[in-house]
Amino acid sequence: MNSRHLSGSVLLIILTLIFAISFSLYNSVYTVRTDEVALIMQHGKITGQPQKTGLHLKVPFIQEVHKVPFMVIFRWDGDMSDYTTSDTKNIRAFLKANWKIIDAVKYFKKCNSVQRANIRMENILKASAKNCLNNFTLTEIENKYLTENKGKISVNQKLIKRIKDQSDERLEEFGIQIHSLGIGVITDKTQG
Repeated sequence: MNSRHLSGSVLLIILTLIFAISFSLYNSVYTVRTDEVALIMQHGKITGQPQKTGLHLKVPFIQEVHKVPFMVIFRWDGDMSDYTTSDTKNIRAFLKANWKIIDAVKYFKKCNSVQRANIRMENILKASAKNCLNNFTLTEIENKYLTENKGKISVNQKLIKRIKDQSDERLEEFGIQIHSLGIGVITDKTQG
């Protein structure tokens, strides 16, 4: 009877060890898809470089894996906003942008969500649009084209390039970049 009780205890210990080892192995392996990168956190700090596609190991219970979407294009649609031209005329414009994450570590530290990134994007794009639209007169915007030393250039193309360039400079600190940008402008014909 004693040996039976002892063999039951040994069996319970062996099963517990098998379960603990299996659980630890399960928690030490993770996969990264092709459209994401993984950041490994240890004691609240990022350790090493972002991990790319594949099967990877981590220290169970000590390291955490945070996955960041990468190689994905996100969309931001702005609201109609009021702006002033260089000749102090009022116009209404809206912006639309497609953006992507270019630095997973900066993105994780500064934004860590598409919603927060969109808020940053909105603030920066609207400030850049205000600055750029203020460099054109209402007549230039209504005429649609500017004459430059290389011929005619679309006001819309010039605005988009300026807004994108200014915004990308400021968005870089958040690990994001504008992929494409569009602007729609509505002018008040009674102001001319």
